[in-house]
Amino acid sequence: MNEFIKKSNEAIRHYDDVEAKKLIKELKNFLASQDIQKNDPALFQELQKLLVHLRIVAIPQLSDKEASEVFRNNYLDSYDIEIDMENRLTVSLFSLPEIPRDTLREKFRKALSENNQQLGNLTVSQWISAFEKEYPIQTRNISAPVDFVITNQEAKKINPLLRERLKELLHVYDYMLITTLPATGSELTRILNSDLPENENFQNTPPSYTNYNNLNALENITSKNQGEHIRIEQLSLSDALKKFPEIGEQLITSMRIKLKNFPEPVRPSINNWLSDYTFNLGFESHSAMDRGTYLFRNENAKILNLTDREKISFLLKAYDENSLIDVNVNTKQIVFPKHETSTFNGGSTSKREVEPPREFHNQTPQRNIQEVYNFQKQEIKQNDIFKEERAATENRNAGNINFSSPQKLPYEKQVIQPQSIQQSQKPTPSPQPMHISSQNLRNSNVPPGNIVNLKK
Repeated sequence: MNEFIKKSNEAIRHYDDVEAKKLIKELKNFLASQDIQKNDPALFQELQKLLVHLRIVAIPQLSDKEASEVFRNNYLDSYDIEIDMENRLTVSLFSLPEIPRDTLREKFRKALSENNQQLGNLTVSQWISAFEKEYPIQTRNISAPVDFVITNQEAKKINPLLRERLKELLHVYDYMLITTLPATGSELTRILNSDLPENENFQNTPPSYTNYNNLNALENITSKNQGEHIRIEQLSLSDALKKFPEIGEQLITSMRIKLKNFPEPVRPSINNWLSDYTFNLGFESHSAMDRGTYLFRNENAKILNLTDREKISFLLKAYDENSLIDVNVNTKQIVFPKHETSTFNGGSTSKREVEPPREFHNQTPQRNIQEVYNFQKQEIKQNDIFKEERAATENRNAGNINFSSPQKLPYEKQVIQPQSIQQSQKPTPSPQPMHISSQNLRNSNVPPGNIVNLKK
């Protein structure tokens, strides 16, 4: 039994849903075959608790009914074993096609809203009802769970640990079980009906570029819903984290990251990124070169896309240099700068404007192409920096040795006949290569080896 419990704890610690499903079957058979409840009530309670924990880990492998029962009866038990329910939901939902996924999503939502486990003074079901009442789905934004925990009178009465659990529970309920698009209210209806704003930037944009504008419109929906009441405050990063602790939980990249001494990847929040940065480089301020090394060599940072890397670069620079950042007081989130090179919004004043393909083909820069073509056809003439030295070499007397002249490799030189051969008054013929026969080399007068006595 001790070995079985050890294997079960390993499966739980490593989120091994396949192994957990096998262990559930073994444990059920064991409990059915022996009357442990009467003989050893303490062991029975321990095994029943272990069975619940294995079911939580095995959610992606369970049937829809079994998984729904976990949400209905045992959701809060996930905190005892520190299982990230957002992770379990993601694996379960996004392994399915869209229509079955939404059906399962609704089953999980209904089951969680019927959960009667006690969290502080209220049950999970009562907390969700209060949350729905204060923040209706038609108008609430992504920061609603955080705002609810801070402002709700009943939430203020529970201890910080339970408040943190409540915030995570409402986040999972809202984001994973309700929100399927980053839009709500009238904006959501208009987007679903393809009723785009009457704006000449949208009217003049070809269909192939409209999707990019929709994405930017979706990102700004929260701001539009809040109207003119958006408040931006400039603070240093350290002051912002002290004044708004919720900023530390803001997710800034798209993939989970690995932290030292953690068995599983963690959420890509600001706190977790700063923890990884300071663990690898230390808590002191660092130079731009140090940040660059981290961004392109660190295990977590080197796989980021351009947008996420720019966010991390901005965050780390603010941390090292204690520079001011913009904080949205309403959402309690950092407002990251948008780079012009990656802006596709038709309403923005980007320097790199995205033009329709039709206009692009009509305005092809012919002159530039012709210049490039002509440039490739031209013969490239380089200045002869050794012109004077080469002229001196060509005009020198071949019979004289001048060590100040440029030297040539042996195979470039012509063999010069010795002056003793020039006996006749006839014009000296052009130098010819010296041919040495093998017989002369074998002459006894010739010293051994490669030494030749030129004085003879």
